[in-house]
Amino acid sequence: MHKFMDTQKDISEELELIAKEITKDASENYERIRYIFKNEYVLPEIDPLRNEICICIVFSLYQAAITLTNHLLEKYLKVALIYSDTKDKIKPENVETIFKTSVDNYSSEGLNSTINACCSKGIITKDQKKDLLRFKDTIRDPFSHADMKKIFNEITINTQIGKIDYADKENLFKVERAVEVNLTSLLPVQGIAQAIISKRISFDYFEYIDNLIRSTKNKIMH
Repeated sequence: MHKFMDTQKDISEELELIAKEITKDASENYERIRYIFKNEYVLPEIDPLRNEICICIVFSLYQAAITLTNHLLEKYLKVALIYSDTKDKIKPENVETIFKTSVDNYSSEGLNSTINACCSKGIITKDQKKDLLRFKDTIRDPFSHADMKKIFNEITINTQIGKIDYADKENLFKVERAVEVNLTSLLPVQGIAQAIISKRISFDYFEYIDNLIRSTKNKIMH
């Protein structure tokens, strides 16, 4: 019984620490995301993704937000293509089967093909196509495939190389040389660096995709 109570106390304290950590920037983050959070696309196929991405950004889960934005982008483009193919053919009597052919055609398509098809059908502009291909190369592919070279690109940091001398308690770490290192080659710091990069880019990336969806959805639904 005492062990159970101790465990519950520990869990409560740990949850309080987690809550404190993830809510410290919540107010500022929510102000940035508030419009998107409060205004649905009225597309039930993708609105749950919009909602989850907003929550991720509010609570500083930036890497999760990028991953979900990657999914939102790809899902929306495929939904757009399917609706573009079927919007004039949907009737009460065929709603169970009307989407099947288009789903079969687009469901397993790669992002390059999907972007090109959306541009060919006039769903997105040539400039939007160019932007999406850039996002594919600089954000979607690197984060989805853990491509360290593309995530960190040419980013370098100044660091010190040395060794730990346990015999010298006054000067435990002995610096041997200072170097400038490309983050691609410095594996131990990549976790923190990726978190910092994600915080910097996650909102702008999501905001662009959100604007794209809002500006193009009428082309596929009417």
